[in-house]
Amino acid sequence: MQLSGGKAETVTKKSKRILIIDDEDAIRDGCCQILSRKGYKVESTGNALQAMEMAFRDIYDVILLDIRIPLMGGMEILKKLKNEKNIEDKNTQLRHNYG
Repeated sequence: MQLSGGKAETVTKKSKRILIIDDEDAIRDGCCQILSRKGYKVESTGNALQAMEMAFRDIYDVILLDIRIPLMGGMEILKKLKNEKNIEDKNTQLRHNYG
């Protein structure tokens, strides 16, 4: 990423695609708004099965994945993506907001 006048050029950001998977509407919508304003191409879903379809259909640079999501837990989604889509585990970070 090149810096121009102290600001990062958004050209590289515009090519970055992010998938947000979270069943909480407020969190999902907030993340989408913030990242979209920053110039990223963002798609989202609150449904685990739809998330799997999206992840297998398209290529994303980053997937933000809730660990506790109905129908199929986030760890199960991650495991399937790594096994079936052969995603390289370059940088997996697990975070939660529980006590």
